[in-house]
Amino acid sequence: MKNSKAFFIFNTFKKIIFLFLFLEVLLFFLYTYKQNKDFKNYVSLKIESKVHNTMTEDEIKEMYNENNKLNMVWAPFVNYKLSPFKGKYNTINSEGFRKTINFNKGFEGEKIRIYCLGGSTMYGIGTNDGNTIPSILSQQLRKKYPNLKIEVLNLGIPGFTRDMELILLQEQLLLKDKTPKLVIFYDGVNEVSAAYQNGDVRIPTNSINRIIEFNTKRDYTKRLHLFANASYTYKMISYLKKKLRKTTTSSIKELPKKIVTNYRKNLELTNAISKKYNFKVFNFFQPVLFLKNSPSSSSETKMKDTRIYFKDTYLKTYAMIKQDSLLNKNPTFTDISNAYDKETKPIYTDICHTGIKGNEIIVNEILKKITPSINKLKK
Repeated sequence: MKNSKAFFIFNTFKKIIFLFLFLEVLLFFLYTYKQNKDFKNYVSLKIESKVHNTMTEDEIKEMYNENNKLNMVWAPFVNYKLSPFKGKYNTINSEGFRKTINFNKGFEGEKIRIYCLGGSTMYGIGTNDGNTIPSILSQQLRKKYPNLKIEVLNLGIPGFTRDMELILLQEQLLLKDKTPKLVIFYDGVNEVSAAYQNGDVRIPTNSINRIIEFNTKRDYTKRLHLFANASYTYKMISYLKKKLRKTTTSSIKELPKKIVTNYRKNLELTNAISKKYNFKVFNFFQPVLFLKNSPSSSSETKMKDTRIYFKDTYLKTYAMIKQDSLLNKNPTFTDISNAYDKETKPIYTDICHTGIKGNEIIVNEILKKITPSINKLKK
């Protein structure tokens, strides 16, 4: 009797394991197929946008395939950085920062260093090393000040928020012998997306993964959870739960106010540090596709629809930014969220990323604000 019961339990367990493995293999192929299909649709939308009109379709595909290969590594204090990388379009140095094409060779004496911080838009997703905001800024400054040795550094990292950038700035000030003369921040999109993802502010993008991974060395329960979380069966269950769960919660409704307050505090802290280390700070609040009243193309309409679930949070946050009297009185803050309003041709490749033309427009806005400061340094 005992043997037959044990045999039944063993046989049942064996069937469960077999079904689990079968489901894992099946879901692996389904997820792989879906990821490949989603990425192809993602690139097709970039091509359809007509933003990269100086490139062939094959070149556009190659550029975004290269972007897809960029890896993140854990980094103290800031959560993560980019791995070193050398490609046709992207060059990441040993510190985890993208190459800026500077035009200051052959100059002697002190450099005027400019730090550029932000997320993927400052990093330059969708452009090569020479057409990022920092590289175009370097080119424009070279034309404007041919006798000045100006070095622009791209410290933009995809997914970074203003909180993370403030910590990154402090890290750079501690590591470097020479402090910058100017520090430029370009933010807005990740402040909203990270807060929406986490349900609160001051939490980095994808923090849920770090929480799951933390302390797994000593906690076997966490190891099992991490193993389960990595399985495709668990992903499917999580996806179904997310689809069934309502997202309009009171915490989401409170997010815009929290985002604006947190952003303002970050500016105040940065300003205090700048006075101590004697550099000028410039904070630019970036454009987003949701603010564009009339899309320039059918692809821009599709882009809006793919992220419609947090459109309301974006619109409310940006409206509060415009109305915030303390921010608008802050001399380091400039709202350039309307920078693309007069453009009739397509600018966006998704809700926030642009091509060369979009970056050039932003650089022109930046130059308007930083030129008086460089003129003073020139004397």
